[in-house]
Amino acid sequence: MLSTTQLVLNALAVLLLPFVILSLALRDPPADGTFLGRLYRTDRNLHLVSDLFLLALCLTCLVNLGLHFGVIDIGKRDLLAILTGVPFMSLLLIYLGLLVRAARRLHNRNASSKV
Repeated sequence: MLSTTQLVLNALAVLLLPFVILSLALRDPPADGTFLGRLYRTDRNLHLVSDLFLLALCLTCLVNLGLHFGVIDIGKRDLLAILTGVPFMSLLLIYLGLLVRAARRLHNRNASSKV
């Protein structure tokens, strides 16, 4: 059973699902003047991986809510934990790696332009 706080957090994460799907469909990057916009322009795969990571987060929360309310059979909990957990963690590690690489590239560009 999920606590009240976990229920609220999972429900809020599931509410992001239409926005994530829309972002995947439109492929619209953040505004150019923002820090994330500069990072996303530095690495072209960062936007796609971040959207896929958010999609994995939404699906994990959707499965948690389905298990909590009995929509999904409790016997499938272990299988669903693997099917949602492995992509979630893989995408998290890929996203963090791309984010660090983009930040280093951006930092190197800024450092070389000041010289």
